[in-house]
Amino acid sequence: MAIAETDPEAARAFMLSLPPAALWQSAYQNVFYKLAEKNPDDAAAKSLALPLGLNRDLALRTVVQTWT
Repeated sequence: MAIAETDPEAARAFMLSLPPAALWQSAYQNVFYKLAEKNPDDAAAKSLALPLGLNRDLALRTVVQTWT
């Protein structure tokens, strides 16, 4: 997701606007990786705000891996 490189917040907003079936695992990983690079605390809070499920788990895992 190229927009995640320059504007991860806009990429996150775009992903959340898609129907659940259209959300790709790699998109969550890419966007939350970029968010965590820029602001780890904000990325953690935003990943915790996602609905329970695989995408939330992927976002959280990505944020934690970016910190370590």
